[in-house]
Amino acid sequence: MKKAKGFFGAFTVTLCVLGLGAGLFVAGYNSRRMAKGSESAAYRFDGGTLLLTDSAGNTVRLMPVAEEDPRAALLPAPLRVCAHGLRFLAAAAERLSERLG
Repeated sequence: MKKAKGFFGAFTVTLCVLGLGAGLFVAGYNSRRMAKGSESAAYRFDGGTLLLTDSAGNTVRLMPVAEEDPRAALLPAPLRVCAHGLRFLAAAAERLSERLG
């Protein structure tokens, strides 16, 4: 049974390595297909807005998203989530204190 544990451990690690390789291959293939594929899409900026045009000629206008604090974009995602959570808790505490007097 001890030899079987070693075999199954090595087998699991081998499957993980092969799965990682397959995943990287598929991601690379799809990235190249999207970048140089047959579907042509064009984009351009017009007055601060992004215009996307597909191969059928349909145009979509994407407005820029205004961020409250531009320095928040420099923080890693978990810190941003914590910061938004703290803002929510502070606002909830203020509303509660207003209700209680």
